[in-house]
Amino acid sequence: MDYQTITPTTGILETAFKDNQEGEFANKILRGELSAVESYNHVIKKYAEDESISVLNVLRRIRDEHEYACVKLRQVVKSEGAIPSEESGPWGGFVAALIRTASLTGENGAIRLLRTGEEHGLNLYEEALDLKLSQEELNLIREVLIAKQESHILALDRLLERDRKVSH
Repeated sequence: MDYQTITPTTGILETAFKDNQEGEFANKILRGELSAVESYNHVIKKYAEDESISVLNVLRRIRDEHEYACVKLRQVVKSEGAIPSEESGPWGGFVAALIRTASLTGENGAIRLLRTGEEHGLNLYEEALDLKLSQEELNLIREVLIAKQESHILALDRLLERDRKVSH
């Protein structure tokens, strides 16, 4: 699949992907990470006045780690000869709508949805291990990004468990 774009600095038409499975898939993950940042920002804003500092700190830490993943994935996309996505795309808008709806049902609904997104991201990272990436890029995915996804799931599980204990 070919995508063409005009670069802002040169104005030259360049091919962003030319049957570039690695660049295309890395960009897909990048868009997911951008969507995660947007989602966490929405939940943090929604609950900034209602939630404890500890819950907000957990959500902010996870959001910051998704921002870090965006930086690293932009580098991977570029190294694969592709142009990194700057926006989450249509999927991000869909996720934002889901988060807004889940927020109406209380914090647990939004946190459960965030957890589902983390699981989806983990699955994408695991799929990325099958791509023909450099050893350095594969190590980043395996040792850093997958580990962070797993820690996000555990942190959200702890928040959900804490709320189950409080409500009983």
